[in-house]
Amino acid sequence: SCNIVPINTTYSWWIPNTTGFLSGGVASSSQNQINGVLNNSSNNVQMATYTVLTTTMEGCQGNNFIYQIVVNPTSNLMFTGNDHICSGDTAELTLTSDVIGTTFIWNIGQVSSSIIGALPGTGSQILQELQNSSNQSGLVTYVVTPYFLSCMGTVDSIDVTVNPVFSFEENISLCAGDQVEWQNNTYVQSGTYYAYYSTNDGCDSAYILHLQIDTIDINVTIQNGGVTLFANTVADGYQWVDCDSNFQWISLATNQS
Repeated sequence: SCNIVPINTTYSWWIPNTTGFLSGGVASSSQNQINGVLNNSSNNVQMATYTVLTTTMEGCQGNNFIYQIVVNPTSNLMFTGNDHICSGDTAELTLTSDVIGTTFIWNIGQVSSSIIGALPGTGSQILQELQNSSNQSGLVTYVVTPYFLSCMGTVDSIDVTVNPVFSFEENISLCAGDQVEWQNNTYVQSGTYYAYYSTNDGCDSAYILHLQIDTIDINVTIQNGGVTLFANTVADGYQWVDCDSNFQWISLATNQS
């Protein structure tokens, strides 16, 4: 039958015809399989076409046949996006390749202990909110593997620096009539006040003041038919004064009445 291959048949072939930027194909003779490394230096699918001659053990020549090998390109990682962010911001990295149709898988390589939010994933975008709990810059390394069809491309990495943000809070209580100088401003009323600055890395630093102005009710109630004066305010201490004597302190008059 014409489909039977005699035992110990060997094969020979010429240098393959190739498309595009394909190299590495060599001629060989008296072999039973095609071995070799084909290099595709382009970003498109290429093909090597071998013309194979068959020879039986007795030295008889069989029919030539064509053998074609498809060589996929090697994908390389390219990316755009913000690789320096502030704590609480989202790392937005768009993954692309010189080979159209490339897909991507990433894992987490190095990550600072103060950073949370970095996760492995797949797709053409890394969108992750990253938090830095320290007062020093932290680092996340995404290790990205590109794939074109079933072929793994060149593994590469992307470093994202996460800079800290700072927040400082103060609580101040004053007596009525007093004032406080805070962050180059003067405040005399109760309230919450903010001052914002930018670090050398361009991240916000927030200063927050909680100001409480304490007022005292100095009114009194006359009791016992006008004999006793009773202070309306409940306080930690009292000191009665003589209004007719230039507010001179009255000795031992240190109770609420």
